Amino acid sequence: MFKSLVFVSFLAVALASPIDSGYVSTIEEMFNPENESAICKEESEKFKKCFEVLKEEAQQYSDEPRFPTREEINQSIVEIRQAVECAGEVTCKKLKLTVYIMETAAYAMEQIFGEGYSCLDEQNLKAGLVFCFQSEARMEEVQAGGIEALASKMKPIAKCITGWQDCETKEKNAFYKGAMALADFAEVAMKVAHGVQTEQLGYIQTFDKKFNRADFDKLEL
Repeated sequence: MFKSLVFVSFLAVALASPIDSGYVSTIEEMFNPENESAICKEESEKFKKCFEVLKEEAQQYSDEPRFPTREEINQSIVEIRQAVECAGEVTCKKLKLTVYIMETAAYAMEQIFGEGYSCLDEQNLKAGLVFCFQSEARMEEVQAGGIEALASKMKPIAKCITGWQDCETKEKNAFYKGAMALADFAEVAMKVAHGVQTEQLGYIQTFDKKFNRADFDKLEL
């Protein structure tokens, strides 16, 4: 289900960007359509209906999630893409941001749990995450550069994690594409979290990026 996709997608972010208790309520307030233009209110209402199932599943997400099965991930991908298709083309920046995050996460899991599945080992992945964070995101660099410095480490971390996986070249390249998409997801998610926590919402309010799978399909180790 969707909660399984959330678990995997936020695994990397959670290690580096703890979220305080007020984060979720602040996010909800940020996406409140009040005081927005008529078109944004209209899009927000449609968006809310299309993503209602995903929201309900996310609210049931456990504090100690188990590692998801391949079937659960595949179902999550279907649900996300159905919701995005239902919402259609959006013009509001906040909704563009949400669509981008959803499509990027779905692509990442499609690659990792699809052709790259033979590379995936839960214990190996967790060990690789810890090692790669420590080796690629050195504390002194992150402290000096702040959130931008940490976000810039996501792709090197993804490449490092891919190198930890024990599988054939073709499967590893698929895993790598997914890992790099997940790194892009993590960069955006971290900047959103930072913006919400500091009440500096410029990044969110000006977001104008569309997901393009060709950007990742062309990647190879």
